[in-house]
Amino acid sequence: MTRSRVRHVAGLAAAGIALTGAIGVTATTNAPPAEAAPGSIRIITHNLEKEQGALDAVKAKVAATDGPEVVLLQEVCESLLPQINDMGHANFRPRKTHPKCGEGQKIGEAVVWTGGNEAGKNNPTLVKDAGHRYGLACVTFRYAGRSTRACSTHLAAGEDKDGVRTKITRDIRAKSTTWIGNGHRVIVGGDFNSNPQDGAMDHMYGVGGGGAVGPFRELHQMAGEGTTARAGLATKGGRKIDYIFVSERDTRPSGGTEQTCNGEKPGETVDDYEANHCTTSDHRLLWGTAKLKSRG
Repeated sequence: MTRSRVRHVAGLAAAGIALTGAIGVTATTNAPPAEAAPGSIRIITHNLEKEQGALDAVKAKVAATDGPEVVLLQEVCESLLPQINDMGHANFRPRKTHPKCGEGQKIGEAVVWTGGNEAGKNNPTLVKDAGHRYGLACVTFRYAGRSTRACSTHLAAGEDKDGVRTKITRDIRAKSTTWIGNGHRVIVGGDFNSNPQDGAMDHMYGVGGGGAVGPFRELHQMAGEGTTARAGLATKGGRKIDYIFVSERDTRPSGGTEQTCNGEKPGETVDDYEANHCTTSDHRLLWGTAKLKSRG
């Protein structure tokens, strides 16, 4: 068992003691996280931009006592996979060969479940465009008594790619709706290269105006007292383009959290991020807590 999984088993067991008042249960119990999990789940997403320093920032967050159960990563070079596998049950989905990753090396998306029970893997391809195979890197595991499927994705970049992005989110909506209907709690996050109000995001948001027809509630909408606004903390260049979505029917509309590294500082450079012990990527980390509810 990895150190991360030991931390989560212990932390969740301790939470079970606090909630139930049980006697004789210690933090070294071997009970899986699903048995003792509180009504929330912690998630982080980060576009690594092929950077070791960005992965180091994620690893530090995972190692913290309040670190995430689910890790969603984008622009991951194959050479980084051994370190990612060390964080828990990981799955990598290659998108294309990329010269910045090294000769013949592929770049893609990855997802990690840091808990103790095993995770299944699947990598659906959604859209092929300009040499990219866009899709989802997913793991499926038990959490808080439910089957949970978490997926990392990266949408096409460029002002001329709105149509491609819409095709991808439409496919994500279709697959996720089926999974949710089959009883899964579904998490999808990553770099969408879209603003919250863009048409492509209509297929993700399940609450909020602007033609929302998706099955999800976004992290910003669950934070604090909650909101239906399609908005959130900026993650790159003063824009919000990174997201964490959880199936709307499985989440509470308030009581969660939303954070990025160092808050929003317009004009801050990549060098500033590194100096502030944030990340060497040109994206900010985005993480927080989603409050869960039972169906019915």
